[in-house]
Amino acid sequence: MEPMTDMLLAMESAHGGFDPLIVVWIAGGLFLLVGLLLRWSVRRAAARLYILGKATPMSLALVNVRDDVWLRGAARCEQPCSVPFFGRQCLFFAYKLEERVRKTRRNSKGKTSSSYHWKTRESDSASAPFWLVEGERSIAVDHAAASFEGSESTTHREGSWRHSAHFFPYPGEITVVGTIGEKRAVLEPHANIPLIVMRQTRDQYLQSAYRAQQWKGRSGFVLLWLGLCGLAAALSIGTGWPLPRTPSEPFPMADIFTGLLAGSALFMPLSLISVFNTLIACRNRVENAWHQLDVDLKHRYDLIPRLVDVAGGYMTHEKQTLQRIAALRSEAISGGRDAQIGTEGAMAGQLATIIALAEDYPELDAQPPLAKVHRELVAIEEKIAHGRNTYCNTVETYNNVVESFPTSVVAGAFGFGRKVGISLGASS
Repeated sequence: MEPMTDMLLAMESAHGGFDPLIVVWIAGGLFLLVGLLLRWSVRRAAARLYILGKATPMSLALVNVRDDVWLRGAARCEQPCSVPFFGRQCLFFAYKLEERVRKTRRNSKGKTSSSYHWKTRESDSASAPFWLVEGERSIAVDHAAASFEGSESTTHREGSWRHSAHFFPYPGEITVVGTIGEKRAVLEPHANIPLIVMRQTRDQYLQSAYRAQQWKGRSGFVLLWLGLCGLAAALSIGTGWPLPRTPSEPFPMADIFTGLLAGSALFMPLSLISVFNTLIACRNRVENAWHQLDVDLKHRYDLIPRLVDVAGGYMTHEKQTLQRIAALRSEAISGGRDAQIGTEGAMAGQLATIIALAEDYPELDAQPPLAKVHRELVAIEEKIAHGRNTYCNTVETYNNVVESFPTSVVAGAFGFGRKVGISLGASS
């Protein structure tokens, strides 16, 4: 900011005040740059949130290796960190000691001016090994690779010195999103899934992130429009077109009006491109959500023959239910996506009956072959339920974009039609 301040002071001294042309050029360029940065950050945030949203909230008892999951429980740490100077116990901290220093400048006319700023003299950060505990189960968290979000901040000033720290307090309840590592012993980042530790619940975190994303997106559009209008106005002022600039008019309003019209005209095609890209992104997310759900459905279909074989020996009174499940499996496999969507309601209901029976009769779950299949079935049904919700939410988002004006005009012109979600009331 200091070079910018010096430049503005130089302009003011050179012109006996700010030149409108320079002011509008700078304002338009800044608005355009900030708007582009916001739109870029929104696209990155949207991709990240979509990836995080696909991870399944699960019980620690049901996780398997390489599952992308959300877990919530208590943090357990044998040797928590201590924040320097403040002495607070935490899982992570970033500490900084700063000194307030004076800087003196001399301009081209020999005048001096002073300013103060904080200069870092010392900094430190650390994290402690810890586990997430859920009931009697626990899993280690790869603290060195984790990102801690929702940390607390504290500052203390003594004269010209300032101590500040961000830290993740301990003890307390935590939520962690990441990937289950080898032997189900550690929670870690993997591929495009980061490892994030937070105090919020999953729903609170995602809702807050979505609201911030929407605010940034709208602000980015407004700033892009203002930036284009400002640059168009500056061009009009500089060239004197369509109206010549008169020295007696300190701020040419006619050129500003011209800039608003020209900027809006330039903004329209950019908006259309953005809308088209949004439609493409929404459609791709629907396909990606289906691909993930399809993987889990195929796992379920592979599990059903084992379920029928094993459970048939213990659940003779549920033979008709097992036969119905096998028939639905055959129908879903032979019919593709439409058949899978159409049979999902009936399939989920029938499998829920089998799961409930095994839970209501512990003697059934005590049989080792049935217990193993039952655990796998519960785990895959948890994933499918989450994948089904993710798919339906992405379909709903896509349909809302397709049917909302003015997006609907672009959607109709390029053949973006409605998509069908999954209803648990469906039967076959």
